[in-house]
Amino acid sequence: MNSSFKKHLENMYEDWILDQMRIGIDDPKITKQKYTECVLEAWNRIPRELIVKGFKQNGLSVTLDGSKDHLVKINFDKYAKK
Repeated sequence: MNSSFKKHLENMYEDWILDQMRIGIDDPKITKQKYTECVLEAWNRIPRELIVKGFKQNGLSVTLDGSKDHLVKINFDKYAKK
């Protein structure tokens, strides 16, 4: 999900830069408002199913009784202190 979001955001930013250059702005500076609009649009382009899957794989939306723990796909070993 994260890479999909980043890809959408990068593509929208690049499109915005090119649009600005086409109208004659040589060194365009994006405003916080425009960037925020791009973030929202990038998020909205991610399919709902992918978002739900990402939350489940990270243990953020599974049941508290442990019956869905098999859906969590976190490698805790890589976070262990050595």
